[in-house]
Amino acid sequence: MKVFITAITSYLGSNFARVLSARGHEVSGSDRARIQLGRPFDSGLLSGQDVVVHCAHDFSPHAAQLNIAGTKAIFDAAREWGVRRQVFVSSLSALPDAPSEYGRIKYELESHF
Repeated sequence: MKVFITAITSYLGSNFARVLSARGHEVSGSDRARIQLGRPFDSGLLSGQDVVVHCAHDFSPHAAQLNIAGTKAIFDAAREWGVRRQVFVSSLSALPDAPSEYGRIKYELESHF
């Protein structure tokens, strides 16, 4: 299976990549140089992928809209390229009334997926 992981160089992304590769999957992905949330990107990176795993998150202050719009844009691009499975990495803090912006962002994106 061909798996594309956003933020493949992050802690979670790199561990997912290692485990999936060890199980025989063909793994590729993006880092901030290839896809920055909320910025234009080459959606062709998603061509031919079976799965997209969404690990990317911008922890900069006030990056809520970048995270939401950027993740949705990657989701939409993957769908347009015919990717049939998408996995969103969320958090236990994902709640509509979470005390942290991070939890509220994750909740909104969970609802989208």
